[in-house]
Amino acid sequence: MTHEEGPERRLLHSVAALERTALAWERTAVSLGAVGLLLLKVVDGGRLTQAAGLALVAVAAAVVLVVVPFGYRRARARVDPESLERPFVDEDRWRARALVGTAWLVSLVAVAVAVDIWVAGAV
Repeated sequence: MTHEEGPERRLLHSVAALERTALAWERTAVSLGAVGLLLLKVVDGGRLTQAAGLALVAVAAAVVLVVVPFGYRRARARVDPESLERPFVDEDRWRARALVGTAWLVSLVAVAVAVDIWVAGAV
């Protein structure tokens, strides 16, 4: 068994690094959304706090649904120019967006429920 890295192995490592980066951005966005929900649920937080919470939730949604997918595709095209010749089928693209959107929504609902339970216990 040889430890030489051929072009396929380098491409695999590069694409894996891109995917790890995209997942890190998505985790960060979900965390921003969770903080936004927390700000929305703060008792006697005032309008400014609620506006900041709503803004964080909106930014998180935009990052997960728009920024990460486009950034990933752009970086992937730089690493693997042939990937432009193999675009996703429209059905696959919408299925992936629906899956990411559903995961994001379920995560935010879980955080909202946890915050609601925590605030109810603190009052």
